[in-house]
Amino acid sequence: MPPITSAPQNSRATLISWLVVFVILFVTAASFAIYYNVQWNKDEVGLTNLGAKYKQAINDAELADLQGRKNQGSQTQVGVLLTENRKLSKWVIGKETMTAEDATTAVSKALAEAQKQLDDSKIALTLPSADNLLETVRLLTKQAVDSGAAASKAMADAKAAHDEALKVTQSRDALLAEKDKEIAAANEKAQQAVLASAEYTKSKDGNVSEIARSAGLQVAEAYKQQEALRQALEASQTISRDQAMTISKLQGRLEKLRLNPNEALMQADGEITQVPDDKTVYINIGQRQSVTPGLTFEVYDRSKGLPKLSSAKDASGNDLDQPAGKGSIEVQRVFPDFSQCKIVKTAPGQHIFARDLIENLIFDPHTKYNFYVFGDFDISNTGTPNPNDGELIRRLIRDWGGKLQTEVNVDTDFVVLGKEPTIPVLTEEDRINPPAQARYQQKVKELNEYQEIASKAAALRIPPLNQNKFLYFVGFYDQAKR
Repeated sequence: MPPITSAPQNSRATLISWLVVFVILFVTAASFAIYYNVQWNKDEVGLTNLGAKYKQAINDAELADLQGRKNQGSQTQVGVLLTENRKLSKWVIGKETMTAEDATTAVSKALAEAQKQLDDSKIALTLPSADNLLETVRLLTKQAVDSGAAASKAMADAKAAHDEALKVTQSRDALLAEKDKEIAAANEKAQQAVLASAEYTKSKDGNVSEIARSAGLQVAEAYKQQEALRQALEASQTISRDQAMTISKLQGRLEKLRLNPNEALMQADGEITQVPDDKTVYINIGQRQSVTPGLTFEVYDRSKGLPKLSSAKDASGNDLDQPAGKGSIEVQRVFPDFSQCKIVKTAPGQHIFARDLIENLIFDPHTKYNFYVFGDFDISNTGTPNPNDGELIRRLIRDWGGKLQTEVNVDTDFVVLGKEPTIPVLTEEDRINPPAQARYQQKVKELNEYQEIASKAAALRIPPLNQNKFLYFVGFYDQAKR
């Protein structure tokens, strides 16, 4: 029978036993925890390093693109990419070991060598400078096709030209053969004619004197007709001289009946009456003389008088005399017998005084002058004619009492001509260019019309006014340039 122990002793032994077991377990668990913690840290460092290498090698987007490629056998995605790179390298340059950079360099070098060979061979073919091989091949193929088509067309044209030349040659040979036959026939006829002539001479020797007499009569008749023609020519020349004298007399009478431009210009339209300040003047004509606001006048020195029309030109064809006065004025307010004007411009070193003369070629309270306006005008001197400038001149004539005519005739008082048209020089390229030819013909037509009008005005003794002279004579030269 076992010894009887007390309960407290059993409890203490049990507690000690459990405490020892717990300590052992705790030490064991702590050892395992320390071990696995060390191992976990090592694995975490390795994973971090692996992730860094992974990010250097490829990103998620590139990995997704690689995963979309077809995997061959047990190859990795990088293996698939390397396989494709080797295939492309072999397909482009025939070698699998070349890198992409080496392949690009080799292709560029091959294209440069090919272009040099084409240049050395004088072949009109240019390799495209595309940034990808596929586009380069496409563009090169297109050029080759175009060149082939052009070569085929050239060969076809050459064959057609050769065939045409052959036809012409055959036609020429046939024509020469025909002409040879005609020459032979003509020679035969000539021989027959010689024989017939000899026979005729023998049979007609007795009629030679009769033939000579008949020829003498014909010569006498010819002299008689010549004398009649000479007398008719003298009569015609006399009639022409009489007609020229008649025309000259008629022109003299016409000059007495029609306006003399210089005489019209010698009569001033009015004069300055007051000069209250350097911006305002008063003139001695107003509503009773048909003056209207906006009318302009050129001011001339009373002691020098009004200028005459002149056609003198320098070596370059520019007018020597321009009828510029002391200044220009513009009507602002009109009263019954006088008008207030503003001074538009005063010539350098000049001053406007009372009793200075004023002139506007268009304006005349008693007469309406007839004007004919033709040509291109460049009032602003830009070097390019403006259609509106010609219309401005016509408007001034209408507004200030003048009449516009559609042609130059005996009723025309003044002719206003624009700049004389210039004919462009045609280059070899222009000669085969229809638009350039059309422009050239238009300029020739305009020059002919211009010269015809100038000649007609000269025949009628109407002095032509160019753009600047007209504007000076109406006091509108400075206003037109605004």
